[in-house]
Amino acid sequence: MGTTDVFYFEGLDDILIAMMTKKDTVSTAPQYGEIIRLPIATKLKVKGNGSELEKWASSKMFRRVSRETKHELGLDHVGIPIELMDQIKGLIAKNGVTFGKNNARELPYFAFGFIGNVEGGGKKAVWYPKTQLSIVVDEEYATAEEETKIDDVTANLVATGLLNNGVMYSSFDSNRDSALGVSVDKFIKQPVYDETQWDTVLNIPNYPQSVIGSIESDGSVKLNWDAVDGAKSYLIHYANANETDPHKAAFMGYHETNSWTLAAADVPTHVAGDKIPFYVQAYNVVAPSGTTDVEKAAALHDGPFTGSAWSTPFVATFE
Repeated sequence: MGTTDVFYFEGLDDILIAMMTKKDTVSTAPQYGEIIRLPIATKLKVKGNGSELEKWASSKMFRRVSRETKHELGLDHVGIPIELMDQIKGLIAKNGVTFGKNNARELPYFAFGFIGNVEGGGKKAVWYPKTQLSIVVDEEYATAEEETKIDDVTANLVATGLLNNGVMYSSFDSNRDSALGVSVDKFIKQPVYDETQWDTVLNIPNYPQSVIGSIESDGSVKLNWDAVDGAKSYLIHYANANETDPHKAAFMGYHETNSWTLAAADVPTHVAGDKIPFYVQAYNVVAPSGTTDVEKAAALHDGPFTGSAWSTPFVATFE
């Protein structure tokens, strides 16, 4: 995507909750239980506590430092399962009854996430890895009326940074150029709280580098690149002539070594002066099926596999 491309947020999708089973420390990461995905959200309000500190010197602003340490989340929803809400509140029911006490206590922590729909089929998702229910109760009960209606309920949450690394939230957007080949399902597979952990979740090789190419005398296009450690196959993505948006590189090739040739008959229609970009993507698996390169490319691309980021393109310029 270019820096001028704007995509509107279409609406809130499901929310995600995973109870923290082991709290983080300054030297250890948190651990979580099962992720529960709920289609219950009607609105989510986010309010930060950002502050700025200005330092002046020689009658000039020398530095302006900003900091944010928590987000207050107001989740309007149609209902959270009672067993889950008891876990969030740290309550244990006895014969259907829980008891709220006035003693000081630390409420349980959990990871809270949400998914959003973006214009054009895109997805946005956010994880707050350390969240608690706000102890401030804000509930309202009303009488039933003749006309049936379903009122929203509000859950007030507070998200703070982890002791382990200070991360307060992680955010995924499928419209980022670096998200090519990465699905939102991969991001929500587990609470994402660290860059190294995210690399582990992806379990992908590095992106191919030093991609070079040439247009052969027979009209074919030949590419070469540095072999990637751990890569077992490569997808080559390319577009119609003069298409600069990598998201529109709809054609694919497949190879299991660090070179590939596109036959002249398969090169998209072009005239003198046209340019066709080629991107290379590494995978740590081979195609699960297919007899032709096109079939193998489709099987790898459409399967439950995640490839590397795309390489810097080689642009073939035709004469």
